[in-house]
Amino acid sequence: MNTRTLVSSRRMLPSADWLAVGLAVLGLVLSRFNFHFAALLALGVFGPSLLREVGVLKDSDEWQREIMHRAGFHTSLTLALFVFLNRVLPRFDHQFPELHHGLGVWFDVPFLWKTLVMVFLISYLLQYWGGRSGVARLLLGFGSVWLVDVLINFSRIPGQGLFLGVGLALVVFMYLLAWSAGRFPRPTGIILLFLMASLFVLGAWTLKDLSTEMAVGMVESQIHILLMFGVTGWALLRSHREESE
Repeated sequence: MNTRTLVSSRRMLPSADWLAVGLAVLGLVLSRFNFHFAALLALGVFGPSLLREVGVLKDSDEWQREIMHRAGFHTSLTLALFVFLNRVLPRFDHQFPELHHGLGVWFDVPFLWKTLVMVFLISYLLQYWGGRSGVARLLLGFGSVWLVDVLINFSRIPGQGLFLGVGLALVVFMYLLAWSAGRFPRPTGIILLFLMASLFVLGAWTLKDLSTEMAVGMVESQIHILLMFGVTGWALLRSHREESE
């Protein structure tokens, strides 16, 4: 069994990180009402790492700095990839010709900052807590974010009982996956990858019937699905294999 995985899974975040988590959650909730509050989310995610990098916070060891730098490297690669795709995709796209003109791009700024935050957070926490505990906590977080979205949308559009029921069922399903991630990593990892593949197929099937704006939104959603279910599912399978060895 991998000793380092067990040790990292028992680690607790430093107090500064827990304060940053509270700030990020507050920014996440408030940004549903006003997009400018999203700055709190970015500050909560990137703030502690930035303060440690400039030497203001000195509560990290060499191992923590290493995973922080690696998470930052993953984030930088992601940004470079989407900047490249924004330059390349419109040149080869013929289904949505309006993307060739003006300032139209596939991946806009709101999508980019959400994706960069997700990449850094997922990379950092999976390294910090290990596969089982990291995925369990991430799924709890994703489920809670979805719960906030469901409740806010339901309050804005009353009378949508079916929407509320389906949304809450998905939240419960996410929480169940979070519970099973620490106890049954291999089956949970397979379920997450199957869920990702199913949503990919469903998205690709409906893509041709969507308007340009909705099609771009669908592609962006599929990328977030890859991060939420694909990366976490693969991390569970990998941790199970490492612990078996």
